[in-house]
Amino acid sequence: MSEETNPQSAFWNGQSGLTWVEGQPFLDEAFSGCVPVLTAAVEASGAKRVLDIGCGTGAVSLALAEMPGMQVTGVDISEPMLSRAKARAIEDSKTVSFIRADAQDYPFEACSFDHIVSRFGVMFFEDPVAAFTNIHRASAAGAAMTLLAWRSPKDNPFMRAPKQAADPWLPEDDFPPPGRTGQFGWAEADYVRDMLTRAGWQNASISPLDIDCAFPEGALSFWMERMGPVGRIVSELDAEPRKAAMQAMGKAMAEYVSGGMVRFKAAIWKVEAEKA
Repeated sequence: MSEETNPQSAFWNGQSGLTWVEGQPFLDEAFSGCVPVLTAAVEASGAKRVLDIGCGTGAVSLALAEMPGMQVTGVDISEPMLSRAKARAIEDSKTVSFIRADAQDYPFEACSFDHIVSRFGVMFFEDPVAAFTNIHRASAAGAAMTLLAWRSPKDNPFMRAPKQAADPWLPEDDFPPPGRTGQFGWAEADYVRDMLTRAGWQNASISPLDIDCAFPEGALSFWMERMGPVGRIVSELDAEPRKAAMQAMGKAMAEYVSGGMVRFKAAIWKVEAEKA
């Protein structure tokens, strides 16, 4: 699929990508508990050539680059986020190769990676089977894969609460069902296991994790008004309904605020598989 016809390219190279760049400091803080899950898996496997899918602004890639002898490649479709990742690598004196591409069809060198990782970057492929077939081809014999993806909206009330609160002012906009491109597209474990098997991966293991997350209370308005599908819709409302929706969301999110921090649990899947 060409960049011109890929809806994900337009999405992540537009305002959504810029929003993630702007929110990078507090988003990295919020999801910092996910990073050790991936670095520990890579360390345990003994891998030295790692591909970070949907690397975004670089949090996981940069953490992996701290490990001795590691060759890290981060791939993402978003130019704004990759530009920030590259700048951070320079600022931190880290060596990471960043590729702006869709991992679904990018011609990676065959058998060039020993471990594949991703933090919330795998749910957005237009054709997941094609994507993971391509990634399988790029992986060496015996390569491991460790991916983190969201479980269902029901399992993540913090993610669901803004939409529920703002619903009276929003057009109909349900979360996409499992098996569809989007944040919760990997909500059903059976779908994920079947998809990876069809793409050639073996011994898929899908385990639930609940990760403690926190970010400063001062960033909550940014989260509600700018992040995710609800934020994008709210930001486009007229002044009065936007104000009413923001007030409703603020009340709904109050239960997550304590001690100047917003605290919640990320209900995610840890997905593991291997190449024979």
